[in-house]
Amino acid sequence: MMRKNHQIAKLFAVAVLAAALTTGCGSKVKSVTDKFENSVIGEDSGSGKLVSLGKKSFGQGEFDKLLIRTDAMEIEIAENSGNFAEVELLVDDNIANQFTFDGDIRSRELNIDVKEKSKLSVKDQTGQRKLRISLPDKTYRQLTVRNAFGVVQASDVKAELIEVKVDAGAIRLNGVSGKMDLKTSAGEVTVEGIRLDYDLNAKADVGNVTVHLSESPSNAEVRLESEVGKAAADLERIEYSVNKSNKKVGTIGSGGVRLSVNSSVGEILVDVQS
Repeated sequence: MMRKNHQIAKLFAVAVLAAALTTGCGSKVKSVTDKFENSVIGEDSGSGKLVSLGKKSFGQGEFDKLLIRTDAMEIEIAENSGNFAEVELLVDDNIANQFTFDGDIRSRELNIDVKEKSKLSVKDQTGQRKLRISLPDKTYRQLTVRNAFGVVQASDVKAELIEVKVDAGAIRLNGVSGKMDLKTSAGEVTVEGIRLDYDLNAKADVGNVTVHLSESPSNAEVRLESEVGKAAADLERIEYSVNKSNKKVGTIGSGGVRLSVNSSVGEILVDVQS
């Protein structure tokens, strides 16, 4: 659970919801998402000069699980070819004194915690900030990310369970492997470059959800539903029990692995891209 009142996240959620309700267009919602993020914590938000608040290194044999908690951040997680996990926090030099950056291992769980001092206005909090994490090539028991506002990007990471929650912002995963539970209250969810070997549950209260599979599954249960928006499943051999413009329920082969995607306001697309 986040530790303070997230003013930026709330303003972001309002902006995205307003765009969704007034335009009814997924591309407009994404445009609002990208512009707001960039102006508050992205490249256009501060002085343009990033400074490092430190680097931390952890041996791969010391931990099996990861817990990452931030308030407003661009989080980048990737695989490396070494034997150590490397973590670095980069922030705009104008707001560098607002952050504390902690990392330690408890009961074989690597905890990364970035806290930010609470300010009275969004203007006092603007400025680019990036948390870069590179992980040795192995399958972790669990990867959990909690980010109040911003972007979580992960590529080529393997875990038995991947849980990502963003109050307001975007989740973008590429080439990851494991059971996934993804949730954003306002913003987009994009998953690509994966085989459906494990259950995938993705939900956006307001925002689009897109899943690009690397190949069509042989056996799967598919359930897609949007209250306001279209739902599309471009998959081979799917047999529908429900086939509406905003709801798809179907089975491929003998079923098994579950793909469940929900959006209250937004479009849903599941397809195959080689």
